[in-house]
Amino acid sequence: MRSLLINWVYFRPVGHVVEALRLAAGFAAADPELEISLLLNAESPLELAECVPEIAHVYAADVRQAIPGDLPRDWDYVFTDPRAATGRESRDLDRFHEAFRKWVHAKAVNRGWDVETLPARAVTPLHLRLPDAVRRRAAELLPDISAPRLSVLPAAGSQMRTPSLEFWSALFAEFFDRHGDGEIVLLGSFDQSRSFTRGITREDVRTLTRRFPHVHDAFDAGLLQQLAMAERCRLHISPHSGMSFAVQAVGVPWLALAAQQWYEYLLNGVPLVSVFPDCPLYPCYREMYDDCAERIRRGVRTPCIEDAALLAKLPAIVSSMEALLAGSINYRDAALAHEAALAKLLGPESIVDWPEVVADGYLF
Repeated sequence: MRSLLINWVYFRPVGHVVEALRLAAGFAAADPELEISLLLNAESPLELAECVPEIAHVYAADVRQAIPGDLPRDWDYVFTDPRAATGRESRDLDRFHEAFRKWVHAKAVNRGWDVETLPARAVTPLHLRLPDAVRRRAAELLPDISAPRLSVLPAAGSQMRTPSLEFWSALFAEFFDRHGDGEIVLLGSFDQSRSFTRGITREDVRTLTRRFPHVHDAFDAGLLQQLAMAERCRLHISPHSGMSFAVQAVGVPWLALAAQQWYEYLLNGVPLVSVFPDCPLYPCYREMYDDCAERIRRGVRTPCIEDAALLAKLPAIVSSMEALLAGSINYRDAALAHEAALAKLLGPESIVDWPEVVADGYLF
């Protein structure tokens, strides 16, 4: 049996693990006989890999230490995250990947995104198959209802990208005005030993649950448990976050509050609608206003995520929310609209695996 190691040792947030899992699922879909292993940053959520049964082995790397002792040295193929070869990441990551390149033996490796020497990969949606126990517990916590239920990640991995409590209160009021028997599930983590949500406090969460009795607090319930609770929702709403990429991978449409440097670049066969800011530099990973750069250095919100901007967008956000809840936006139309909007901002090929992700069979 041929072996493939996907070396995706990068920063620890959830979204980077989702990238690796999506690649693994694609290689497995193209060749079910290929034995696929995954090497990840030890601080990232390794439990996500347990939800992709096509992955045979998962290895954890402490980037401050040596190569993991249990990692085999010889492989038929090794696919390393192309960002690892840039030499522009953290000192620990750069040092780890330099050691990895000297240590590993492979018959073929990728050169950046050039994978001609590696096995074929099918472009397929990522399905996270959550453990039965967490799905049963989610069903106990969130019994079936006829009214809409939302999952909401109110804070991102950066406090500069987290909408205010005032904005969330306004959006929740709009939701409950329309769906009095609806429910909202708050996702997030205060555990700073892993990726955690910044810019929100426990008191903020309590304020929302006190004001809105049908809001459930799922903070710190555990990553897989939160995904199982999100799976029981009709729609997910959040700023840009890797956790929300994982929510797509349990089949839930996503309404993204887009802002700042990064845009929503992975499509997973479920509708995605991004409400873009009006800033002409968005997404500003290429160029940023001096004032915004200074705000980010100080750890405060940029104008595109402040109340003045988001509350002005509230009618568009609510309209998209209602359309997604009603099922009147299908995946293909959402994907084409998203790509067209990004192409105006970034040029072509801004979405990973475009146009394969709008092929007829690419549905969750």
